[in-house]
Amino acid sequence: MNVIKFTNRYLKMPHGVEHLDTWIKDIRMIHYDDLTKDELKKDTETVDGKFYELPHYSLIRIGLWTDTINGAFEWATMRPYNYEKLKYYEKLVGKQVKIEIKKC
Repeated sequence: MNVIKFTNRYLKMPHGVEHLDTWIKDIRMIHYDDLTKDELKKDTETVDGKFYELPHYSLIRIGLWTDTINGAFEWATMRPYNYEKLKYYEKLVGKQVKIEIKKC
């Protein structure tokens, strides 16, 4: 199974996400400058109140869908853009992925 790795636990994630079924719903390109302050906060705030610094250039927005006990939970994550990553994630749209959280 394909894995999406995180180095922190984020507020945007459903509780226990690493043990739940998650699928990639959609992929789109976005530029850092087009994100609002609220979008940046929502995407980058960790559970311990810190913020992950996104690069200030093109990003890949990965829309995710996680099956929770309360129903479907939609959320997203951003990854720095490069062509190979974009093509990799595009091939995974509609497929299940494992969420892995490894604190550095």
